[in-house]
Amino acid sequence: MVAAPRDLEQIKTWIRERGASRVELSSERKTTGQDALDEVLGGGLEAGSITTLEGAKGVGRTSLATSLVREETKRGRVAWVDGEGLLYPPALAQRGVDLSRLLLVRPKTEEGAIAAAEQIAASGGFGVVVISGLDVALTPVRMRRIQLATRTAGIATVLVLGEKTKISADLALVVRRRANQIVAETRRSRTGLVGRKVTLALAG
Repeated sequence: MVAAPRDLEQIKTWIRERGASRVELSSERKTTGQDALDEVLGGGLEAGSITTLEGAKGVGRTSLATSLVREETKRGRVAWVDGEGLLYPPALAQRGVDLSRLLLVRPKTEEGAIAAAEQIAASGGFGVVVISGLDVALTPVRMRRIQLATRTAGIATVLVLGEKTKISADLALVVRRRANQIVAETRRSRTGLVGRKVTLALAG
């Protein structure tokens, strides 16, 4: 079973016990596990960037995040800060996530969640960090802390958010359902990639 530390000391212990050595800073993009989306994004998510997955509950945001995590655990370690405590590790495993390479953090407080994300990034042992269930907690000050940690460590940070958020990110993907399909649209992008729609190969 994947560990689910709740505070900084437990996170440090997890990293130390598993010998999570620093990953080399790389400009290599992180595949989303969705070929059509990767093509639109020029190969995937940029290292050192923040991406938001926005939409209503149940539209496929978590499924898209899981697709990314599945692919990244084939190559290295991933951390997922689960602010709501809703993730079910066996379900992640069924979707192909290597739980031995996943650090699932369930913080006790909102501030603890932000501090955890900073600590994880600073460890240098993770290529991707996913943060979910913290919409209200992501104040401008906290976002600046996450942005600094992301850029300094050269990791890809993904925020799973609700609808119509005002979070500043390098790339915003809006996820919605259309009939029996899940569609992602590039809504905001610092590279000007806006309005591109992609049908995702995800289970509903």
